[in-house]
Amino acid sequence: MRKNISLIGGAAFALAIIAVAAPALVSAQTTSGQTGGFSGRGAYTPPAARGTVASVSGDTITLTSSDGTTYAVDAANAAISKFVSGKRTTIQASDVATGDTLSVFGTATGTNIAATRIIDGAMTGRTGVSPTGTMTPPAARGTVASVSGETITLTGSNGTTYAVDATNATISKFTNGSPTTIQVSDIATGDTLMVFGTVTGANIAATRIIDGVMPAGMGRGGAKTPGTVAAPKPKKISVSGTVASISGTTITLTAKDGTSYTVDASKARTRRRAATAMDLANIQAGDSITVTGTVDGTNITAVMIRDTSMGRNNDHTVGTITAVNGSSFTLQTKANASLTVNTTSATVIEKFIGNDKQAAALTDLAIGENMLITGAVDSAANSIAATIVRIEIKRVSKTGVVQSVSGNVITLTAKDGTTFTADATNAKLMRRFGATIVDISAIQNGDTLVVTGLMNGTTFTVSSIRDTSLQARNGTFTGSVTAVSGASFTIQSKDRGIQTINTTPTTVFKNRKTAAALTDIAVGQTVIVSGVWDRTNSNMTASKVMIKQ
Repeated sequence: MRKNISLIGGAAFALAIIAVAAPALVSAQTTSGQTGGFSGRGAYTPPAARGTVASVSGDTITLTSSDGTTYAVDAANAAISKFVSGKRTTIQASDVATGDTLSVFGTATGTNIAATRIIDGAMTGRTGVSPTGTMTPPAARGTVASVSGETITLTGSNGTTYAVDATNATISKFTNGSPTTIQVSDIATGDTLMVFGTVTGANIAATRIIDGVMPAGMGRGGAKTPGTVAAPKPKKISVSGTVASISGTTITLTAKDGTSYTVDASKARTRRRAATAMDLANIQAGDSITVTGTVDGTNITAVMIRDTSMGRNNDHTVGTITAVNGSSFTLQTKANASLTVNTTSATVIEKFIGNDKQAAALTDLAIGENMLITGAVDSAANSIAATIVRIEIKRVSKTGVVQSVSGNVITLTAKDGTTFTADATNAKLMRRFGATIVDISAIQNGDTLVVTGLMNGTTFTVSSIRDTSLQARNGTFTGSVTAVSGASFTIQSKDRGIQTINTTPTTVFKNRKTAAALTDIAVGQTVIVSGVWDRTNSNMTASKVMIKQ
């Protein structure tokens, strides 16, 4: 059923709005004056939500709206006002109390609102539908997406899509400053509507619909200047999304709801996630940004852009080089993330050997080196714009099992399965209990070593090696000879089972008190052997062999 009601004159129309709008979505409080809403000077932008404060935590306010919906309101960038004795006072989020009634203006995404303005309590004052009265704001205001029979699909100014049932609504449109009653079929896609009525979720049972902008003077007792239509004020917006592309000072932004915006960033301030200033040129495709400014359709003139993908400009990242490519290299972090580190001519490159700082260059970078990078991390692009690159050659101790010994270079396998090499040229060689090893030849495959020195990547420049497989020089075994082979023989020891005894030209042989030789050793003899025992390999380098029988 269509309502065909014609009202005569601006004053009568204003009174009709009061009468019909009273049961609308937003409950007992009033909207007026300079603080937003429908003023008679132009279009009314309804709040994204209005309701009662459930809790306040920092800059986040939990709001229960009049329709029962719970909203999470981000008040970090909001101007917050409170009316006291008819005067507006600026307050902070910390001044908002549980139980307060708020009108929240901003951008709604589901039940999350990025607030630009918050009004705590009732707004009173000069502006409304009458000089002294108040006005219930519309349930929604926005642009017509489609019309089907008595149902209007409306894209609200807060981004919400509403299904408006106009069956029982009075519909008016201003022509030359005077209201004219129209039908639903007269509403066109793209029209701007104010809808009064009852809202349930995204459904509105409309009682009154205004198509277009009310003329100047309406709401002050009548239309003072018929025929003059107020120009809408630029709409403020705060929208988050992903950078699709950037060209000069123009950014193409894909919002979380899929809308594509063209952002003019020529006059915008740019900030990192931690609110420190950054250059617009550092914003890259794929970055997550929040844009604040004014919107016209899908064009945003930005005043502030925050790149939440960009960390602070002095973030510190530790890792190991896995690849080098010109002025960039790939860093494997301790958290197993792979980041591309980009350097410029202004990047400082230095090397620390222990605590000794030295100048360095890009040519000093090598795969496997340990690095400390200072610079801004772009989490979206997995990259770091480096200001300082530090090569860290640390003094460390590492345990491993000997795989091979070639000259003075020992190859070991660490407990975590990685392979590293130790240059023992200038190393102090020690046995398990600290006695000095005369020669590196005492170290055998399978021995467990504790290597201490400067580590660069996987290579040690070693200052000391402790062979924990080698016992003290005066180790002694008693046992029966089971086999003889060249300069070595095996014995069945009393406590350590089969042991291989290796002799050298300096080994002393005795048969009780008389001198003896290796050729005197025979299977079945009982011998007492002293020397350096390698417990890992169950052998001994003998310094003395005593034949008992």
